[in-house]
Amino acid sequence: MKEFDFPKAKRHFLERVGYIESGVSDEDVNKAYMAYQKEHPPPLTPSREDSSREAECLICLDVGWVYPLRDDGTVDASRIKPCVCYETRHHDEMEEYKLGQTGIPEARRMYCFESFVPVEGADEAFNAAVLLGQGRASFKLLLIYGFPGNGKTHLAYSAALLRHRTGEKVRFITFAELMSRLRRAMEGLGESTSDVLDEMKQCDFLVLDDLGASKESEWTEGVFEEIVNYRYANELDTFVTTNKDIKSLSEPIISRFRDGTMSKLVRNTAPDYRPKLKRGKV
Repeated sequence: MKEFDFPKAKRHFLERVGYIESGVSDEDVNKAYMAYQKEHPPPLTPSREDSSREAECLICLDVGWVYPLRDDGTVDASRIKPCVCYETRHHDEMEEYKLGQTGIPEARRMYCFESFVPVEGADEAFNAAVLLGQGRASFKLLLIYGFPGNGKTHLAYSAALLRHRTGEKVRFITFAELMSRLRRAMEGLGESTSDVLDEMKQCDFLVLDDLGASKESEWTEGVFEEIVNYRYANELDTFVTTNKDIKSLSEPIISRFRDGTMSKLVRNTAPDYRPKLKRGKV
């Protein structure tokens, strides 16, 4: 078997990384190699996944598992368990997955009540959204209506994210997206209509944003009534926003939101102030 030629391999490596040019003397090769080692010291605690870098976890050296110790301090190789770094990483991945299931867009997950810019006319809507988001409201159904761009969706994002952090099953969906999902379901593309409706009916906290953005019909009104009536009957927290005049909503729906014992109807009279603020604030 041919012996490994270390000096030749060293020369080739240094040429490849640009420390020497071909044809230099062996003495220059050695000097360049010493300079390379000085500038690229080996990791103090090499990772078992990649020995050229430092281990991120000093317990398992990035393997993700460890062997427990026996009472006498020796390693018990017959038992294996996840390292704390794996459990932490798995927990973070699960949290990210659950947040994705809420339907809140990733670009809007930084929204909160603290970043809401107070504008005259939005006080009542803000206070009602905070109470519902904190789970301290005396009402279960909240409908905020008013001009486009006056912060209704910002408040809805904030309330939904707050409830998600408490461990509740939250769903955020625009009314147009809900209609689109139901139409796809009726065409046999993926989930069934009952699955979609059950998801909206039974989650702990539901946000239906921008009611009326899609074309109205008896069917769309019927879907909305079915969801609201179920959540009203089961006293499930529900947050609805709309740019429409509430006079255009069906009487059965308005009667639900006018029930002072269970619901709150709030008009946000603030103007459209998105052009006056940096993007992402409203």
